Amino acid sequence: MFYNLDLWLVILIMLMILAAASYIGKLSGRFHRRLKDTDEDSTNFAPTTILGLMALVLGFTFSMSVTHYENRRNLVIQEANAIGTAYLRADLLPQAAKEKVKSLLKQYVDLRIEFNNFKADQKSIDELKMKTRMVQSDIWNTLMPLTEKYRDPIMALSVNAMNTVFDSESERTSAMEHRIPELVYILLYLIGAIGVGSLGYLEGLRGNKSLFNIFALSVLFSLVIGLIMDIDRPRRGLIKTDQQAMIQLKESL
Repeated sequence: MFYNLDLWLVILIMLMILAAASYIGKLSGRFHRRLKDTDEDSTNFAPTTILGLMALVLGFTFSMSVTHYENRRNLVIQEANAIGTAYLRADLLPQAAKEKVKSLLKQYVDLRIEFNNFKADQKSIDELKMKTRMVQSDIWNTLMPLTEKYRDPIMALSVNAMNTVFDSESERTSAMEHRIPELVYILLYLIGAIGVGSLGYLEGLRGNKSLFNIFALSVLFSLVIGLIMDIDRPRRGLIKTDQQAMIQLKESL
């Protein structure tokens, strides 16, 4: 649900939710202030506790998103190294197979770079995955006849290198689709709304007319949650996985 929405729209929705919660809280605080049936000191504990919980969950979620980002970046380097090794070991193959495998690996690198640049259009992503599988199949079909003809350690090195390339692709594809569960974001929204709502209630109870401090806090909360979502959305976000290792590999082939 959240993954398919534009980042700025998500931030705006979050800000509107927090603003509405603070306003409702303030109205409720004013109502109880007129009734004079609530002790102001007893209400100070709730906002502090809730916002402390919010900070804890935000820190935990931010740590998760950064871990996912680092994992995706490391997998790009790992895959680039695997392809580079396979490209070098292709020199051990007979001439005709060597040229074909190297040409296919160059196409493969282009597809892997394109994989990261695709937007969250599932149809286009599926088509790209299909092209990747086809190139993998062509490489494998080129090697298989040679394994029957040349049963030696040199051929085994080339086959193992290709296996590593294919395994790296699977790991990286899985990492791109592995994101923070949406339930965590819903929990963040819920805690944030209750937190600023309790602050608004306290301000209304005190008779304060300004909600500027609460609004500033709401903006900060929304931006931090937006940053977490941006890091966790490698295809749609502003912060994208570094492709430098794969680009350098393409230039060196």
